[in-house]
Amino acid sequence: MAEDYYIGASDAPGRPMFVAFWADQLHLFPQPSGVYTLKVRAYRNPNDWITSGGTVDGPDGFDLPLVYYAVSHIYRAQEAPQMAAEYERAFNDGVAFLRRDIMKPESYSPVVLSSGGRKHRWGSLEF
Repeated sequence: MAEDYYIGASDAPGRPMFVAFWADQLHLFPQPSGVYTLKVRAYRNPNDWITSGGTVDGPDGFDLPLVYYAVSHIYRAQEAPQMAAEYERAFNDGVAFLRRDIMKPESYSPVVLSSGGRKHRWGSLEF
């Protein structure tokens, strides 16, 4: 988004409004003029789902859906398709709910661009 909408006609430092991730580096636009607290929402792939230490690299909220996933496979191995389907449904519902909760923005306000325009969450620009 930053590289598409940031009008970098002047590289004057200011309060960062956009962030981009290129070549394993974080870029802020415009260049910060001081020290600021920023909130960044992102996602990443887990480092280790199979662990000998017992700690899965993921949000705690996914613990129960992972149990449902394992139980559904146990029932499937015991040839109990109805119970397997029920636990698989519980797993899918739990993951969908948690994904929605994790990805929910704190605010639905449009982004105000440095040029005075606005970038709405549904993709339209307004000047």
